[in-house]
Amino acid sequence: MKSKKKVKEEVKIKKIKLFELKLSKIELIHLRDMLSILFPSAEEKTISQALAASEHRTFEEVSLWKKIASLCVDAEVPIDDEAPDYAVVPTGHAPMGVFMLGQDDEDQAKLSFLKEQTENSETSKDIDEE
Repeated sequence: MKSKKKVKEEVKIKKIKLFELKLSKIELIHLRDMLSILFPSAEEKTISQALAASEHRTFEEVSLWKKIASLCVDAEVPIDDEAPDYAVVPTGHAPMGVFMLGQDDEDQAKLSFLKEQTENSETSKDIDEE
């Protein structure tokens, strides 16, 4: 016989609601490409992986990629070495990172710094072109 405590713990487990998404082949290719864009860092990490790590959703990111890869196989869409590679590369000297905006004053400071760096980068390009 189960104790009351174990029964209560089992009741607390919630079912995860799943949602259906229907994609055309080109939409699936676009999603595959978006999730595989490499982030400019010493590590070979995608933007999706960097975002997942910063938000503590690594398990969910891996699960999502497995689902997309499975759909790609079913749709005969190339994956892994057969798919094209994309990367974000810096075009200026601005530092880059993944973070959620609007949470506190520190986020606003980061955003202001990034805007300033972008403006400085554009100003230096204008000077170089003259």
